[in-house]
Amino acid sequence: MNFKALLDKYKKGIATEDEQNLIEQEIDKFEAMEEYLSEGLEMDFRNDESLEDTHLSETANLKKSVNRRLRKVVITSVVSVMVILFSIFYIVSPIIDSMYYNPSRKSVGEYQSDLFFDLRVLTELTLPGYDLSGPVISESLGFGRHSIHFSRKDLLTKDTQNISAQIKRNNRIGSYEYFFGDQYLNSAFDSIKRPKFYDSISQSMEEDPFKVQMEKVMNHVEQLNPVSYVSAYVTFNNDLSMDEFWELSRSYENIDFKWVGIRNFPDSEEYSRHITGFKPSFDGIQSPDIADPERYPLLQLVDAMTKDNPSLVRDGLGKAYEIHYKSLLRFVNDRPDAIIALTQGSFNKAYYQDALEYVEENGVNAFGVLIHAEAQDLIDFVNTEDIKTLELERVLASKPYVNYFGF
Repeated sequence: MNFKALLDKYKKGIATEDEQNLIEQEIDKFEAMEEYLSEGLEMDFRNDESLEDTHLSETANLKKSVNRRLRKVVITSVVSVMVILFSIFYIVSPIIDSMYYNPSRKSVGEYQSDLFFDLRVLTELTLPGYDLSGPVISESLGFGRHSIHFSRKDLLTKDTQNISAQIKRNNRIGSYEYFFGDQYLNSAFDSIKRPKFYDSISQSMEEDPFKVQMEKVMNHVEQLNPVSYVSAYVTFNNDLSMDEFWELSRSYENIDFKWVGIRNFPDSEEYSRHITGFKPSFDGIQSPDIADPERYPLLQLVDAMTKDNPSLVRDGLGKAYEIHYKSLLRFVNDRPDAIIALTQGSFNKAYYQDALEYVEENGVNAFGVLIHAEAQDLIDFVNTEDIKTLELERVLASKPYVNYFGF
């Protein structure tokens, strides 16, 4: 009988005692084998878990290594970019700024920017009838580019104009007609700047062209209301020294001498350049910040009134005017980049140098003035003094701010 038939009889309970013993012996054998096999499988499973833990550990270490390298690459890249940006904005940009006009520097005075001094001097020298007014602001935009803001006052109307511009490496960006345009540069003195032209006309005419011109303008002025307020350019038949001009200005209480045009060229020469001059009054923007007083004495005319200069006031302001005007020219001669950037080619260093050399050799002499006066006072002035030409600039119905003392 086979083992399966014996197993069936064992299940049914009909197996003999010997058959039962045989079946149970076989069962014990299989149980032992099962236990043995189970222990082997458990051992293999544990070995598999240990291997998986090893793989996980290696993967974690690999990830850490990759992350460290990535962090190192990222940090290196960020540092490199920061170094490049720092170099560009804090090393390269300042180097470029130093190569061109930098209005934000403070190389002239201790507190005010260079732009303040440059604008004040250029305005006084070249823009009769106007004055710097209010704060002067400059902002560096980097790489030789600057934004500037300032105010200019019209001395006739007392109106103030705010002016903004940008300068990029000594060049103005855009067109700014109210900056230092040619229309501001004392074109009313053209007649005295071109004497040869008028001499040729006078040779072909019976009457002096200057006299004809004077009569026409005076006829117009005489028809104005006597209290009309007039801005006029006047030139003299004979240049006045600064002492003579000082005495002249003291003789006319009701006439405001706003600007004095100084001769920078021989009377016999035809001249096409702009004229320079100065403001003979103490009004306008003043500053306690002073440029080099040894090289530019009285760059600010009001400094003549200090206790350090008693003789200038006691003996009249003629000498102070000479010192002041020469200081203006000397200062602007030392600022070639400012001339290029701010006047945009209307002036150049050679012109100012020629002007300074001329007055050093021939003295500071006025060939004309810009005056503000009521119509009747202007008529009296022209009829009394030795006047060559008269040009009306503007006429107001009356003097602005009549009760405003000091103007």
